Amino acid sequence: MLKSFRNLITLVALIAGILLAASNTHQVPLMLWPFSGGLGIPLWIVILGGFSSGLIIGSATMAVSLMQRNFTISRLNKKIKTLKENQNQQEAPPERPRQDLQE
Repeated sequence: MLKSFRNLITLVALIAGILLAASNTHQVPLMLWPFSGGLGIPLWIVILGGFSSGLIIGSATMAVSLMQRNFTISRLNKKIKTLKENQNQQEAPPERPRQDLQE
C-alpha cells in the first residue's frame, strides 16, 4: 500500500515536472563564471537539468546511507553468529571417550 502510494506521488511529480518544462520554451541566458560570454538555452533544459541534478544528488545521498546501514547489519549478523556459536559450545555436554570398542 505504502509503496504504491509512493509510486503514485513520484509519477504525479514527474508528470508535473515534464509539463512545467514543456510549457516554458523561452530562451534564458546561462553565464559560466570563468568565461566572459553567455549561452542562450531553452528554459525547459534548465528545468530538466535541475530535476536531474536533484535526482542524482538524492540518489547518491541515499546510496551512502544504505551502504552504512548494510555495513552495520553485516557487522551485527557476524556478532550474532559468533555469540550463537559460543552459546552452543557452552551448552554442549563434554564428549566422553568411547568405551564400546573392544580389543
